[in-house]
Amino acid sequence: MKFTEEKLEQAVIDLFKAEDYKHLTGEQIHKELPEVLVLDDVPNCRTKIIF
Repeated sequence: MKFTEEKLEQAVIDLFKAEDYKHLTGEQIHKELPEVLVLDDVPNCRTKIIF
């Protein structure tokens, strides 16, 4: 069985979902094109990253 980029991506998505992270596709994220981060999400991410 060949391990493809698609299978790797799905494996990582599954791992994050198992940790209760929400998965969104690029089309589901509403932001201005020049923005790198969705600023409304930063406080939520910080609590999951910093112990």
